[in-house]
Amino acid sequence: MWQKGSAPGNYTWLQATTYCKNLSFPFDKYCNWRLPTREELQSIVDYTTDCPSIDTTLFPNTFWFNYWTSTHFTANPNNSWVINFDYGCVRIYNKGRVCYVRAVRTIK
Repeated sequence: MWQKGSAPGNYTWLQATTYCKNLSFPFDKYCNWRLPTREELQSIVDYTTDCPSIDTTLFPNTFWFNYWTSTHFTANPNNSWVINFDYGCVRIYNKGRVCYVRAVRTIK
């Protein structure tokens, strides 16, 4: 289950993780939101469109910039993978930089 809109503002990787953990909607029974993995976030990229490369009907307010994933860059633990929704590019960013966030949760 995806957060419909993007989180307000942009966050460092640690702030993004905290935002997701603390996310709960009014009258919502779900509290197990988290940053998506690289594979999860890349699965909602629509490579047939760009700027943003996503279905904006399903995912409104998507910025065509970098979104954090929970997937660490193995060669350097200070970095994490991001998905850029301009053209669906996958990149590596330092966790101290700021990016956008879209939370996800696993439906059990």
